[in-house]
Formats: sequence, structure tokens, C-alpha cells
Amino acid sequence: MRTTLLLFLLIPSLLSAQELPYNNSGMAVYERILDYPGQSKDDLHKYSRKWVDDIFVQSSEVIQSENLVDGELMGKGYSESNLTHVIRISMIPNEYIGYKFSISSRDDKVRLRFYSVELADEYLNGIAIEAIDRSYRNKKSQKTIDAWVHRVGEINAVFDALIDSYKSSVFKSIDDEF
Repeated sequence: MRTTLLLFLLIPSLLSAQELPYNNSGMAVYERILDYPGQSKDDLHKYSRKWVDDIFVQSSEVIQSENLVDGELMGKGYSESNLTHVIRISMIPNEYIGYKFSISSRDDKVRLRFYSVELADEYLNGIAIEAIDRSYRNKKSQKTIDAWVHRVGEINAVFDALIDSYKSSVFKSIDDEF
């Protein structure tokens, strides 16, 4: 009985995970505002920089802009996609998920954003995810639509993992401070 109730509670979250998080401008944006009570803007910026250094192999090439006074950090990164559901209908790149990110630190909170998302090949030639989404959602084949919906769930999981790794890194940095 409890398992059935749990499944009914989880189904809406599983279904909603199959959509891209569009903003009012029609762009896919993964954004979280994270609260860190008692933490200064400067400390949160330092922790954010540490996360970038830890998560990206060559962080100096990833960071495009850093403003210590405003607590802003912007960059561009790629993550290996590890997408399991390959669509062979057309030449959609599968190797990497490219994105820009911004981290805005304020006292007690951080805004973490991933945007300009694209699927890229091994040469990092990318196609905007919004264009791919519109194209696949308009296909006549239900099998193709289902494959794309599955792919969107995998893409969302990549960004959820990035956000979780950021949160874990910041909490570890806070705990390590003395």
C-alpha cells in the first residue's frame, strides 16, 4: 500500500522531468537560488570558484568573466553526455552537452544558472537544444517523440547532477572552514 502511494506521489515529478525548463524568453534555463544562511558574498564566491576549479579540468579556460566586487562568475563548459537513448533519425550530436553558466553570490544566497544549452559532437560543434526540442516535438512518429522525451529526461538529469555537485561542494567548503 505504501509503495503504491509512493509511486502516485512520484509519477508527477517523473513526468515533469521530461520537459525542458523554458524561461519567459523561450530559452532553456536551469536555475536555482540556493540559501546559505550566515555566509558572506565573498565566501560564497570563493566556494563557487573552488567548485569550478574542481569540476572542470581546465578551469582557467572555462571561466569567461569574474567580478569579485559583484560576486559574479561566468563561464562556458561541456559535460560528457553519457546519453543512453540514441536517436538515429537525424544527425543529432551525442558526445557532449555544452552550456554557459553564471554564479551570482550575495550574502546568504547564490543564484546558479545554466543556459545556452546545446548538444555537441566530438569537435564541440553544437546545436541549440531549443531548436532540437521544437523539431522533435513536431515529429509525426510517436516513437521519435518518445525517444526525444527520454533524451530530455537524461539531459535534465545532467543538470540536476551539476547543481547537486555545486551544493555538495559549497557545503563541504563551509564545513572545512575554521
